[in-house]
Amino acid sequence: MTSTLTHYAKAAQHLPMAWLTQYEFPAKDLVISSFQDALAELPAPSGYDDNVVRSALEFIVAGPDPRSGTFRAQAIQAAAKLHDHVTKLALVPRVKAPKVRKNSVLHGYAGGVFGESYGHRLVTKKGDGWIEYEYIDGPDQGVTRRYRGNIKDLAAYLVPDHHCGDDCMMGEG
Repeated sequence: MTSTLTHYAKAAQHLPMAWLTQYEFPAKDLVISSFQDALAELPAPSGYDDNVVRSALEFIVAGPDPRSGTFRAQAIQAAAKLHDHVTKLALVPRVKAPKVRKNSVLHGYAGGVFGESYGHRLVTKKGDGWIEYEYIDGPDQGVTRRYRGNIKDLAAYLVPDHHCGDDCMMGEG
């Protein structure tokens, strides 16, 4: 699966700023063709910034308004919007999804994954497709059990999470 950043970076490769800002501006037909190639690389827009970039590129392909400056100036400005968007996407912090590991604490009810029990669980062992856990509160405190299934599904129930009440102190330390 290709990321949004990759799509935009591939589009930007069709419009190198050094090429557009060189002393001899490239032929208009070649510039328009490069903008068409860049547009073909873009993913479906998913927000305001995506729409702004796409519109700027489409504006050049359709033939810019002469009242807004020279073709060269408008092409450079449109390409700059694309390059700025690539930079913005590249600098967005990547947040790794939490993972269930040994010593992770899982919220008590966990959406019913463990049945009707509400005791919080401490993951004591983890294997491929299974975990061993120990109840750390509630009526089953100290009891150890094994869960078999998709461990990634349990990540939504790591403490602290939205399922625990405001008074939940599990996972803090």
